Amino acid sequence: MSAPPPYARGALRDARVLFHDDDLLIVDKAAGVAVQPLSDPDVPVLLHQAQDWLFARGWPTDLWLVRGLERDASGVVVFARNKETLRALEGTIASQPRTWLVGAERKAALVFAESNDGARLVAEREDRALVRVDEVGKVKPLRKRLATSGTPVGGDRRGPLAPRLLMHRERLTVPRASGEPLAIDTGIPGEMARWIERRDDVLPDDGAELRSRLFEALERRAGLARANDTDAYRLVHGRGDALAGIELDRYGTFAVLALRSDEAMARREALLDAVSALGFDGVYLKLRPKQANVVVNTRGDDVAPAEAQRGSSAPDPLVVREGRLVFEARLGDGLSTGVFLDQRDARRWLTSVATGRTVLNLFCYHGAFTVAAAMGGASATVSVDASAVALARARQNLDRAGVDHAAHELVKDDVMRWLAREKRTFDVVILDPPSYATTKRSTFRAARDYPELAASALRRVAPGGQLLACTNHRGIVRAKFRRQMESAAKKAGVRVARLREPRPPIDFPPAPGHDPHLKRVIVELER
Repeated sequence: MSAPPPYARGALRDARVLFHDDDLLIVDKAAGVAVQPLSDPDVPVLLHQAQDWLFARGWPTDLWLVRGLERDASGVVVFARNKETLRALEGTIASQPRTWLVGAERKAALVFAESNDGARLVAEREDRALVRVDEVGKVKPLRKRLATSGTPVGGDRRGPLAPRLLMHRERLTVPRASGEPLAIDTGIPGEMARWIERRDDVLPDDGAELRSRLFEALERRAGLARANDTDAYRLVHGRGDALAGIELDRYGTFAVLALRSDEAMARREALLDAVSALGFDGVYLKLRPKQANVVVNTRGDDVAPAEAQRGSSAPDPLVVREGRLVFEARLGDGLSTGVFLDQRDARRWLTSVATGRTVLNLFCYHGAFTVAAAMGGASATVSVDASAVALARARQNLDRAGVDHAAHELVKDDVMRWLAREKRTFDVVILDPPSYATTKRSTFRAARDYPELAASALRRVAPGGQLLACTNHRGIVRAKFRRQMESAAKKAGVRVARLREPRPPIDFPPAPGHDPHLKRVIVELER
């Protein structure tokens, strides 16, 4: 069986394997990768990646964890390949020398280095510093020691801003019954070198560094790639992946590259080449200004060429998979493809709660939430949108899912006017409006109109029901959106049992120090 292309690989990269023989597999774990399975199925799991790496070589895949590492940190992780090695190392590995590399605020790092044996400054630039900390034996976890000493790690809650937790197990001594101990050394990770040099916010000119950052982003999506039941998700999310001005989405075997900055647009050919080299059948291009609503013709070839700019063009429509759900995507139909990838986890949630319930999908667009509700066993759905074209495509998605038309009503209407007339209530209401929308009868502006819209939607939620409210308007920050939902509930005269904010999907990491681009609140009413 041939290896999957780079963009779809769930196994370890060869560069991550530090040592292997019949007894040991020693790996340089990437930040954000869990060592063992977690409850979130999208999180990449090092154990699975390592087993895939072994399997691809025809070797036994049995592995036992000897020396783990928290998900947000990076560095040396040790697996035993047999139980004899595991037993030999279990009692000795904790006492072995190890070295951590930590990024922190410069003044605090200097104080920590001066007051702690085994700590020394490695590099300093302006208000940032890298510190090496040697450890031997069982000691209090370094992250806690740093925090309590007033030196929180970069990327931690109280530490300096960083795209990841700046904590890396750089060196580890691994004893061996058969001879000299192994001295494993990873060197300084590129992400930490970029942080100290303040290069994270700069799009790299160097092709090798660009490729390195692309592969780092792919590693953070390895859980999605390995699952094999989902082939539409984001591979690069701008500054959240240290690639400012770039968004890269996977749709099956095709890619959509969106450029959002002048710097990225000026390098479009080099970026297209780099993305094409990841193995896609074709690469589409979208040129997005900082505020996409200023574009007059969103389907013009000057902003969204209809044909792939590298490789071959995709079928129209292209069918993509999201677990049990399938959707039609149109990669050459303007700036939008018809599928909002940032709501994948919300659709999964809806599928899990929809059984036997009624669902209202407002601003339904191409009906992805409606499909999720139907496939989750909703007893009935109503989907409202002002666009006849959007509703026709929603029907096509429902048809492709093979659901009964009679149970799923599509309504062409202005959402605000429809809500003012409608008397029915629903168990689940989805409210995901565009930031700006204009119909023949009304104009919607999220910054101005969202509170009133949310109150109207909450009146249509049945007792004990739930409203999922969403906005990607840049001017509505996360805290403000939560307050708007609280005030909307009061205005609607409903009693809230619980209000929670889902975490951003793993493939849409926020830029350091910024809110997620998509703000979401689930409002659950009292029964």
